Amino acid sequence: MSRDRNDRNKNPRRELLVTDVPHPIRSALDNEAAARKESVNTVAVRVLSTHYRVKFQPPENGLRGQQGTATNSFRRNADTTKLTIRGGAKLHRQIAVDAARRGGTLRGVILETLAVHYDLEPEPIGRRPRTKGSA
Repeated sequence: MSRDRNDRNKNPRRELLVTDVPHPIRSALDNEAAARKESVNTVAVRVLSTHYRVKFQPPENGLRGQQGTATNSFRRNADTTKLTIRGGAKLHRQIAVDAARRGGTLRGVILETLAVHYDLEPEPIGRRPRTKGSA
């Protein structure tokens, strides 16, 4: 988890990279993002915030002097299996507590929450076996 450069907020934003996102989850996120005209990250953070009962704070435009929310809601790569969760520190803390309490990983808990939200079959939340080439 890395810290966002914008430290002015009372609730600093954190970033978490989720890899190997199953296609059905990614597709559901993409479809909802397109329908709402929002970014995939905003949709994912909204779902997670609702699940963990944390106030959803939309990302602010990071450009100096610009007002309002970010406007980069276009799809960058439709075939990607990565998802970046940029949300408030409170949300990330709740996810970490849930993962620790249930003996799972951050990735597993996030993907399970998204799968349940979209009525998809969730994967196990525990650690995955290492693949060849992983250290």
